[in-house]
Amino acid sequence: MIAAGIEVTEGNISHIWNDGAETKPASCTEKGEKTFTCTIEGCGATKTEEIELLSHTSVTDAAVAPTCTETGLTEGAHCSVCATILTEQTTVDALGHTSVTDAAVAPTCTETGLTEGAHCSVCATILTEQTTVDALGHTSVTDAAVAPTCTETGLTEGAHCSVCATILTEQTTVDALGHSYVYAANRNVITETCANGCDHSATATITAEGGRENGSDYTAKVAYSDDWTGSKDTEIVYTLDGKTVTATRSAGDYTASLTIGEATANATFTVTRRRISSSGNSSGGITTIVRPNDTVEIDGPDVPLADADSVIGAGSAADFTDVQNGDWYYDAIDYVCNKKLMNGLAADLFGVNEATTRGMIVTILHRLEGEPTATPAGFTDVAPGKYYANAIAWAAENGIVEGFDSTTFAPDNNITREQFAAILYRYAAYKGYNVEQRADLTGYADAEQISAYAVEAMQWAAAEKLISGMTETTLVPNGDAVRAQAATILARFCENIAK
Repeated sequence: MIAAGIEVTEGNISHIWNDGAETKPASCTEKGEKTFTCTIEGCGATKTEEIELLSHTSVTDAAVAPTCTETGLTEGAHCSVCATILTEQTTVDALGHTSVTDAAVAPTCTETGLTEGAHCSVCATILTEQTTVDALGHTSVTDAAVAPTCTETGLTEGAHCSVCATILTEQTTVDALGHSYVYAANRNVITETCANGCDHSATATITAEGGRENGSDYTAKVAYSDDWTGSKDTEIVYTLDGKTVTATRSAGDYTASLTIGEATANATFTVTRRRISSSGNSSGGITTIVRPNDTVEIDGPDVPLADADSVIGAGSAADFTDVQNGDWYYDAIDYVCNKKLMNGLAADLFGVNEATTRGMIVTILHRLEGEPTATPAGFTDVAPGKYYANAIAWAAENGIVEGFDSTTFAPDNNITREQFAAILYRYAAYKGYNVEQRADLTGYADAEQISAYAVEAMQWAAAEKLISGMTETTLVPNGDAVRAQAATILARFCENIAK
């Protein structure tokens, strides 16, 4: 038996090796080396043996998650001793952004807005930047001014935004105008109207009426009535024969007057025998009229009293101080006076701008027709014996006029331009004249104000040049026909239609 560490060569003992010493340590990547030395004295021989590779010490290389803009890595491994890559990490593509829309914000009148934008819902990166949109500013719409009337307040012009309703210019209240009273006399009636153009109208009337009293005694009475309400600032004064007192007078013709402002209305009557009687205070044969409801009574026989329309006439326009040669109505007034169709308000006054009543116009047409008799129409406001009573009966009987209703004609109301046209139109048809002509009235801004019953009559009157516009664009169908206009319309009718 050969001892350990002894090298045997061909049956002979050559060397005796020791246990050896590690002369090169082994690693993960390189083998090691162990050297043995012969222990025989004086030999010194050595030999080497390889030491096998060591195993790697694996360490995990953590995966790296990709982001929206950065790549990631898969999980890997390496040797913690020699850093050898044991499992290679591979690249994972970047994810890309996840876009979310940032909604646009509409601008308002006063606030700015934003355009539509976008951002990444993962990393919040702004992908499309929102930009500011300027505020729109207000869209101004005018709030029309409201004109004040006599009784209603008005408003100044204002403005508001049609988008957000913000008040841009506030409307302020304009005080009501209040009535501005104007008084005009027409025969025995004073009409109170408003200069502001509202529809206010009231009348005061003075009348002289005859009647039997106590068998053989007769009374002529001057009376006052009105339809005003409330107190009047204007003093109401009666005069008899030009004086503000009632004086005893002999028999004769007298005029009772009512004065309001600058307007005076008259009622004329005849007295043949006198006796003063009044509810006022009497002294020395003179009675002072102190209250609007006072009356003056004068005894006399039951004779016809001069009526409100029975004013001294004139033979021609030249007799009137308010009608001058060259005036647009001169020839017409001359014509109607010569034909005895119209009279003056006085011997030297025609009253060109005074109103004309419904009763007057019907009476004039009745005169043209020769004053035929007729059965009363049953209007309760047309008293028997009035100057227009028979005329209205004739006109109603022949379909020339109609009342406001079955019992009311309003003979003392001012006649309007459209009423005048309607009455003439029916009279012309009654006479068998051609009434087929029609004018186009649409060029007049107030044509729609013509009452339905008067449309054809106004078209006919305009076509026949009986009535023209008050201006180039207005007809004023509901305005009063003053005496100068009435004379002109009548003259044109007689000369051009009733030939």
